Amino acid sequence: MTVHMDIAHQEDGEMLKIKVSDTGIGVSKEGIDNILSGNKTSTNGTGGEQGYGFGLALVKHLVGSLKGTMSITSEEGKGSVFHLSIPVDN
Repeated sequence: MTVHMDIAHQEDGEMLKIKVSDTGIGVSKEGIDNILSGNKTSTNGTGGEQGYGFGLALVKHLVGSLKGTMSITSEEGKGSVFHLSIPVDN
């Protein structure tokens, strides 16, 4: 897993940009849609562990409560990239 964080200077203020990428099992288009709509259910992890299905939904909720955004790109069998963008109050 790789995490990259940066502050982007934009016309309407500064944004905290976070990019998290992994080389896990990936997520289907339907799975991404379910995560972003809050309907994702539990799946097995890369080590066969069983998740509870609320981790990414919680992250999305927290980012939204900070007036930020979250997007996901993924290729099944090759991993996922999660982009978070959160406004920074001056």
